Amino acid sequence: MHRYLEIRNQILNRIQNGDWSQGMQLPSETTLAKEYHTTRVTIRRALQLLEQEHVLTSRQGIGRFVAQSTTSKAAELSRLVDWRQFMREPNQDLRTVTIASHDITLSLEYAHWLQCPDETAGYQFVQSRICTNQTVSMSISIFCREQLPTKSSDGALLDALKRREEMSKYAESDILIPDESDPYANYLQDCEGDSATPILILRQLFLDWRHMPLFLRYDYLNLRVFSLHVTREKEPPTQPDVSRAPHHALPRLATS
Repeated sequence: MHRYLEIRNQILNRIQNGDWSQGMQLPSETTLAKEYHTTRVTIRRALQLLEQEHVLTSRQGIGRFVAQSTTSKAAELSRLVDWRQFMREPNQDLRTVTIASHDITLSLEYAHWLQCPDETAGYQFVQSRICTNQTVSMSISIFCREQLPTKSSDGALLDALKRREEMSKYAESDILIPDESDPYANYLQDCEGDSATPILILRQLFLDWRHMPLFLRYDYLNLRVFSLHVTREKEPPTQPDVSRAPHHALPRLATS
């Protein structure tokens, strides 16, 4: 792990342990550099990462401060590695079944998230996850095709998918509400036998240690199985972030 990531983790642990409470000002970059026996550049990079995660706030000309605890919790969600960690409980039987895997042309939205040119060749895995004999989620993983082996079997492609999952260091995550006509949400509702079954989408962009995108995943979750709790703190109005494309309905499953 790179030094700035180690320092980021250590500072975050100290905040969570109460060494620096919410609203408290952190020592200067120079002081932290001496404490961690590194350069100011490395410290600044670690602190900037914590700012991006909303764990710290910066006041120009004054310094960096620990953000409110609710914002820190939100940052933990934004860097969630994989929601399946919540299901790794004793006696839980979690199985993954691949429904479809095929070449696609990346849509404008997919290309934007993966930082690929528009209409780049891509690849899509569609999987269902079954827990105690019940389908509880659908997972759609999107890749740039050039990142995967060419002319390989489905098994080799799945192995490549697993390797990219292992390469990921964190994921930027957000929660979406599916359209009424979304085929994956409808499939989960059909499995439940109730069209009123509430479904949410957890969208995750997986990144490596260089903060470069590896793949994009949409997990459709049955809210009669999962329970999500999100707390937000009111913040001063800021300019809206229009750098990322809005969610659109995902393509339908390919049929053969």
